[in-house]
This record gives sequence, structure tokens and C-alpha cells, in this order.
Amino acid sequence: MKEIFVQHMRQGGWRRQAGIILALLLLVTVLAYGTVRLRAKDGPVRLIVYAFSTQGEVFSQGIFPAFEAAWEAESGRDLTLEGVFGSSGTLAGQINLGAPADVAIFSNAQDVTHLKIGRRVRESGQAVTIGCTPMVIVTRAGNPLNLADFSDLGRPGLRLLHADPRSSGAGDWSVLAEYGNAFLPSGDRAAGEAQVEAIWRN
Repeated sequence: MKEIFVQHMRQGGWRRQAGIILALLLLVTVLAYGTVRLRAKDGPVRLIVYAFSTQGEVFSQGIFPAFEAAWEAESGRDLTLEGVFGSSGTLAGQINLGAPADVAIFSNAQDVTHLKIGRRVRESGQAVTIGCTPMVIVTRAGNPLNLADFSDLGRPGLRLLHADPRSSGAGDWSVLAEYGNAFLPSGDRAAGEAQVEAIWRN
């Protein structure tokens, strides 16, 4: 199972799948939002997309140019997609403060709740989950410390880099994974808490 997973990751399969899903989401959003907006004028269309940081490369270099070309070929009108990338929580805060986002793609559905509180989206609006990604532990070349599981990250003396759960969806999911890795096998909350504390000491 692990070998299949690693091979799949290396071949970029999950990136292709995520790209297709995100492109479809973008299409639906442009059609839903853009149809009303486009009726008012026949000029170029410009949409600003706020998206969580790990999507920066695949959006800017792949999805945006392909989508613009397809849109322009079909509609005969110019389309410009501009990306703003950062931590989900930070982006939600910026939008609540008035940032000009036409499309928002977060790594955590809770950030949609923040937009509801800020009255930037309808109260009846629901977040749509469009994909899931694995949590991955990245090591130095050759994995010299033989790290294989979340429990290994709590060893005394390790130094870790970790996404900030106060502003990052990836940080939120990481903490849940670290807790769940110890809690789920035993149902022992204390074990989950102890593992998270040990990891965060590092």
C-alpha cells in the first residue's frame, strides 16, 4: 500500500485529479457569478481568485492559462484570472476586511463560516468539499532519523517545521492527524493530547 501511494504521488496523479476538480469548481463559479456580471457589458472579464497557498503553482502555471484559453475560444471575450495565494485563515480575514475576491477556495470549510460572520457570503451558503489530500511527513534526504509515523515526531531533540494552525488549514489538519493517530487506535484522549504536546515541543 505504501509503495503504491508513493508511486502515485511521484507520478503526480493526485495533482492532476485535484487540478481537474478545481478547474470544474472554477468553471461553475465563473458561470454562476460571471453570467450576471457579463450581461452588463461586452468588454474583457477579470476575476480575482483567492486560494490557499499550496494551489499557487498549479493554478498560475496550469489551470488559469488553460481556462482562460478555453473561455476565450468559446465566448470570444478576453478573460483574465488573477490569483492571490496565502493561508486560508489569512485570506478569509482579508476578504472580511474588503479584499476584492470573486472566487475563494479554502483548505478548511470553517473559513466559509468566517465569511458568513463577516456577511461576505449568504448565511444559507454551504462549503463544498472538492477534494482531499494526504498528510505527508517530509524528511531530510535518506531519512537519517528513520521517521515513519506521527509518534516519531515527538522524540526528544527533534526540530520540526509545522504549518501554523491559527492561520493555515494545513496546520489545522496536521494537528487533527497528530491527535487522531494516537487517539483512534485506543480511544484514549489523553494519549492523543500527549502526542500533540510532544510534537509541538519540537
